[in-house]
Amino acid sequence: MKKYISIFFVFISFTCFCQGNFSLLHNRKKQSFKFKSINNLIIIPLKVNGVQGSYILDTGLSTNILFKAKTKIDSSYANLRKVTLNGFGNGPNMEAIVTVDNTFQLENLQATKQRMLLVLDEHVNLSAKMGMTIDGMIGYEFFKNFIVKINYRSKQITVYNPQYFKKKTRKSYHTFPLQFHKYKPYLKGKVLLANNKEIKTPVKLLIDTGGSDALWLFEDAAQNLIPTETHFKDFLGESISGSIFGNKCRIEEFQIGDFIFKQPIVSFLDKKSTELARRIKNRNGSVGGGLLRRFVVWFDYGNKEITLKKSRGFRDAFTYNMSGLDMNYSGDILIAETKISSFYVQDKEQKLKLTKDFKFSLKPSYIVGHVRENSPGALAGAQVGDLVLKVNRKASYKMSFDEINTLFYTKKNKWVRLLVARDGKEITLKFKLQNEL
Repeated sequence: MKKYISIFFVFISFTCFCQGNFSLLHNRKKQSFKFKSINNLIIIPLKVNGVQGSYILDTGLSTNILFKAKTKIDSSYANLRKVTLNGFGNGPNMEAIVTVDNTFQLENLQATKQRMLLVLDEHVNLSAKMGMTIDGMIGYEFFKNFIVKINYRSKQITVYNPQYFKKKTRKSYHTFPLQFHKYKPYLKGKVLLANNKEIKTPVKLLIDTGGSDALWLFEDAAQNLIPTETHFKDFLGESISGSIFGNKCRIEEFQIGDFIFKQPIVSFLDKKSTELARRIKNRNGSVGGGLLRRFVVWFDYGNKEITLKKSRGFRDAFTYNMSGLDMNYSGDILIAETKISSFYVQDKEQKLKLTKDFKFSLKPSYIVGHVRENSPGALAGAQVGDLVLKVNRKASYKMSFDEINTLFYTKKNKWVRLLVARDGKEITLKFKLQNEL
């Protein structure tokens, strides 16, 4: 799995209320289930008030969020109040409604009396960035009473009752202390920058399974946390408060305990877009799915610990989107496909006769959502809003969102050919992927 843009970071000016807990039904000791991994994010299948949906599992959230009101929400006005949501970026804050007495279920996991923030603004659309419908995000409540094992490679989560969990003690398992601030976990690490190779700078980072990139750092000249000379401004994703941009570059090293990552790709965020996040004492950034996926991870909120074990992807190269084009899922379209329904041999002509039928089905469509300035895609003429018809001569509706994005992360000098529709015309765009770092 390659690394993609970060999709969504949110801060909530809202204190968690006392509410029900997740529990394992029937006195089970553990429960395992599969998840989907898109853009290094974890998508779990969850029923909210009896309605099945897809939710991002996000350690960077102190409460749960619902984007789409297809679930059955308690609409009693006596129980509803508004709170303010805000995030990275420079846009306005957003209001959400507090809903109560919601029930969650995932196989033998169940939680009652759960509060959710209902986002009513239709412009908050993670589905476009994920290639599938995303109904909301689940945060702290999922983790707080369990030991949660996440295996990114097998795409499996196992939730343990702490009473029956045997702590990992082999040398390959490394346990680190967590600090919590407003129900969010923080981990200490060190960075070695190219412009100062003699000093490793200590950093305090939010562990954010809701972030796609490996590492975000907040620019801070006083701590020598500044981009290297070789960098470029890149689009990192969307927040409730607007688009997020940062300076992308490579640093010499990033270290957690004895784990050392050489030449990781880091995005540096400026002070203006991270003003709220910097209020958290000594916070220097975030570590996301692009790095966590290199481990099997155990979260133990009760003991304020995280355990990491190398997975087979530990030494994977750190890559990025070399096309400069960010794709958006644009909904399903009706496609007519032909198929042979019957055939027979005509005696006189000794010729095979075929009968064809048309089958109509809904298929995904994709548009260009963002174009990085001076990138290969930009220089080839790509524009925001271009409807992608073909990718390397293959119909785009036959490709998954993940498949298209992965192509842009493959290797430098690889040719990419796009057929796009713009203003009623079909245009061919051709470019080479270029590694600018």
